[in-house]
Amino acid sequence: MLRLCDRRRLKRFSSILIAAGVLGSLGSGQMPLGAASGLIPEQAADQDTLVFAGTVVAAPGHQAEIRVPFTGIIYYATEPPKNIGSRVSADEPLCIIEYRFNYHDYAHLYTERWPLLRAFLAAKWNMSEAGLAVEKAQYIYEKQTQPAGSSDSSPDSVILLWSLRDLQQAQRQYAVAKAEFEGSKKRLDRHDAQIGRSDLTRRPLKSPISGTIMEAAFQQGQLVYEDETIYRIVNLSKVWIRAEVFETDISKVQKARKATALTVAFPEEPFVGRLVQVSPQVKEPGRTLEVFFEVPNPHRKLKIGMLAKVSIENTGRN
Repeated sequence: MLRLCDRRRLKRFSSILIAAGVLGSLGSGQMPLGAASGLIPEQAADQDTLVFAGTVVAAPGHQAEIRVPFTGIIYYATEPPKNIGSRVSADEPLCIIEYRFNYHDYAHLYTERWPLLRAFLAAKWNMSEAGLAVEKAQYIYEKQTQPAGSSDSSPDSVILLWSLRDLQQAQRQYAVAKAEFEGSKKRLDRHDAQIGRSDLTRRPLKSPISGTIMEAAFQQGQLVYEDETIYRIVNLSKVWIRAEVFETDISKVQKARKATALTVAFPEEPFVGRLVQVSPQVKEPGRTLEVFFEVPNPHRKLKIGMLAKVSIENTGRN
């Protein structure tokens, strides 16, 4: 016979399962027909085992989104095309975006050119002025080292030192002005090269990771806009199972460190995972915390969004 605390825990667990659509009525022992049938056995409240409802999610670092770099027409890069469910490798071409310049683009580029040209002309003028200052300081220094008059006369050491200092300072200022000029020239040249490039640009988009295409949000020849998400790729070789654990049970979960998950699709095949993350915040109402278990999935049987029954041996009971 269940104790009062176990009954309360069972009641709270039943409310969570009902909200998730996993369990119809724990008290009656009847399983809902359809997708959730057989997910939670009748002995879910076994006092030696903690049982929670879980969901399969993508593991961090095992998913990627591909966004449109610029507005253009999109085409498939392969035949047959890579679509939802297709397996792809890292750096494999997925699609090609074709972009054609128009008059608006040229007008914008030429408008942006004026500030760069103005900076270039100013830097060129400053470098010329600094060059003249170096020549003047060099001339004065040389005149001080070759004084006029008798052969036994010597240059004033103080004046010579000051002229040398002025020469060195002028040389440093020229070096700075020259660096600024070269930088402004590179920026202007790069901008002019952009204006003068081909009218038609074709850019392939490649998969950043190996995995399975979960979303492909475009059609052949469609106009796509900058920053739109067109692909979502998930590597299913390793997944996480997210579950909600009661605050009173979190110490037992952390002590066990491992969990066993059963799914509707594979009710006879347990998947073993290890605890990798515990949420730092308690959810209201229910006083639950999210926990995540990492599960190896070499055969890609576990799919994103699958419901699972997560069982943890209650090693903390006496």
